[in-house]
Amino acid sequence: MSGISGSTIPNDDSINKMVESIKHRGPDNVSVWSNKFVTFGHARLSIIDTSNAGNQPFTVNIDCEEHTIVFNGEIYNYETLQKEFNYEWKSQSDTELLIVGLAKQGIKFLEKCHGMWSFAWYHKKKVVLCRDRFGQKPLYYTNTDHLRFSSELQSLLPFTDKKVDKKALNEYLTYRFVTAPLTIIEGIFKLDAGEYAEYNIETKKFDISKYYNLIYRPTGKKYQTKIEDLHGNIAKSVSLRLRSDVDVGSFLSGGWDSSIITSLAATESLHTYSMRFDTMNELPYAEKLAKYLGTKHHPIMLHDSDAFNIIPEVISMMDEPVGNPKFLPVYLLCKHTHTKVILTGDGADELYAGYDRYKMWAYGHYLKHFALIKYRYPIYKKLRDLRGKKGFEAFHSIISVFSDNELKLIGVQPVRLTEYWEEGIPPLFQAQLFDIRTLLPNDFFMESDKMGGAHGKELRTPFFDHKVVEHAFTLKEKDILKHYTEKRILKDCFSAELPQVITKRRKHGFNVPIDQWFKQRLGQELHLLLDEQTVIKKEYIKKLLEKPLNNNYKNNFVNAQKLWTIYVLLSWMKHHKVL
Repeated sequence: MSGISGSTIPNDDSINKMVESIKHRGPDNVSVWSNKFVTFGHARLSIIDTSNAGNQPFTVNIDCEEHTIVFNGEIYNYETLQKEFNYEWKSQSDTELLIVGLAKQGIKFLEKCHGMWSFAWYHKKKVVLCRDRFGQKPLYYTNTDHLRFSSELQSLLPFTDKKVDKKALNEYLTYRFVTAPLTIIEGIFKLDAGEYAEYNIETKKFDISKYYNLIYRPTGKKYQTKIEDLHGNIAKSVSLRLRSDVDVGSFLSGGWDSSIITSLAATESLHTYSMRFDTMNELPYAEKLAKYLGTKHHPIMLHDSDAFNIIPEVISMMDEPVGNPKFLPVYLLCKHTHTKVILTGDGADELYAGYDRYKMWAYGHYLKHFALIKYRYPIYKKLRDLRGKKGFEAFHSIISVFSDNELKLIGVQPVRLTEYWEEGIPPLFQAQLFDIRTLLPNDFFMESDKMGGAHGKELRTPFFDHKVVEHAFTLKEKDILKHYTEKRILKDCFSAELPQVITKRRKHGFNVPIDQWFKQRLGQELHLLLDEQTVIKKEYIKKLLEKPLNNNYKNNFVNAQKLWTIYVLLSWMKHHKVL
């Protein structure tokens, strides 16, 4: 984890302010470098080669040409890749490996890299910006008279008019996030996952190219062989992500995903963390597994009020509005952990169909008939909306925050992200691939990056090593979802390695009680925010605020999610003085 920034302006004084604004991401060393063409800044979180030799910006001379890089992320297999080059290494950092590999082999070198990254590479009067395969690390830029870039959108705000991008607003209120190249602010853009951009300083030409694209390639292997391949890939991925010169921890909820990752990483030196809130307590399961594995376990005891009280901090630190309430517990987890590096179980649900949305999508043509029974509940309305719809339209009706009619009532135009939908592959993989291309890089990975970065922590996601992901996209639908049983192959693979207290436990998410909060102070705050703003119509949202609660959390949550999506947007705009 680090923060990077820069511009194609020599001796650009603004870079000092930009890199200072993202110092929380990398508090160990802040530095700025400039030549007669560019200025680069870097805020470092020291994890691999913590000596000064690993500081950035990093410059090497290869074949009489100077190459400079600022890099946010990790190349986990850097020690193996070092052996490929006849080069005298000046550090033991993956940064040096990355710049040498790029200098000698270009962007094609990234095919060999296991890791996550965003970087800016200067050479031959060009700046190359790049984001990793799945978008685990963000990279924002502006491109007017000069190119400017940063790990965080907020450091680019001073160079804009701070106006909301209307097309991005439509996307946000439909899906609760904004996809690349747009951001919520006019004039600020972001690279998409698996993209790189080349900026020619002399001609000011800016070209974006795709260097990675996930493809569904089914295999004819037997199911047991698939299980063996899956185990080997995940085990290797965890092993690679344990590479660190500082202590490593793991988030342990007591669910399948975090338990698998923690069990593969478990040693007596591994720190594990779990949380208890008033409305959710994962400690009993997590503590039993930690004792079983012999880790150094740290229970974190909190109250729902702790999550409520940090809402302003979280909305500020999420950097761009994302309507996902899970940012709150992740922020608190990162705040109360003491290891710089933390493993997570994120990503397994997208790879192995762990969400109800996939079951609704896969079995919706059966379930939609039940919508006639209790149609007054929002969850049944979602099922009713599936009737008569096929393909992307059916999946869109499941995942959209507001319906098309509701969007029109609040004064925005409905949108469809059809460009991310892949025809011609099995339906379940269509839905999963859509989420990997949209939800993960613009929501869930930003949750890890921004909430971890707020406290100088690096969250690593072993399920999203590219070899693990590519293997998942060789499976068949019945391998991962069969008879309403999600994650079939993952459970078959690891059930014998985990105690029954974990394998027999039903899936539980963290239910942030936003529905209750909106009937209290948060609702009052939203009323005030609605009256102060001009980007949406407020009458329909105020009607939602007046709807009574019932005893069904999931049905309350459908409306509460709509209110939270609006609240985050308006609160973020007010904090950053956006028009």
